[in-house]
Amino acid sequence: MSNRLNKDFPNFIADSIHTEGDYKLVNATHDDADYVSKNLRIEDVRECVIHGLSPWKALHVPIEHAESEVYTLRYKDKPMLLGGVIENPEVSDLMMGTIWLLGTYELNNHKSAFMRFSRYMLDDILMRYDVVENIIPIDHMKSILYLTRLGFLFSEEPILVNGFTCLRFVRCAYNVEVSFE
Repeated sequence: MSNRLNKDFPNFIADSIHTEGDYKLVNATHDDADYVSKNLRIEDVRECVIHGLSPWKALHVPIEHAESEVYTLRYKDKPMLLGGVIENPEVSDLMMGTIWLLGTYELNNHKSAFMRFSRYMLDDILMRYDVVENIIPIDHMKSILYLTRLGFLFSEEPILVNGFTCLRFVRCAYNVEVSFE
């Protein structure tokens, strides 16, 4: 059973997946990735470093990855973020993916729309994936609050990733339960 937040999502207007006023959710392009990589928030640059990636690589590689979905949220045709999910084929009994999002400082001026589109995207992704997960630096409190508002759960035990203390976070489809074992 779907817990869809907006029955009109997606609305597929023109070249977009979803349009509301000046906001458009579209399939990401390399031009979008270039723009976002040059205007990335410092905390997102840090997350790229933790994963051992340059911002350019973190944004461009998923666009080419056959097992990924990558979206851009634009305001007045200017990219504010890229995000999506990359399928984890190593898990055979569940459809599992790594979820991610990297954005520009422009997100600070559009908090309500950012949260609304995040919910749309997550709800839509969870119609195809049983579980999505990733890690977050333990000191990225704004990002942890954002993920909490989206219904993600966090591991109690921190993990060390490339010398940085992080928490694993996970969100399941509505018919799946999660355990951090």
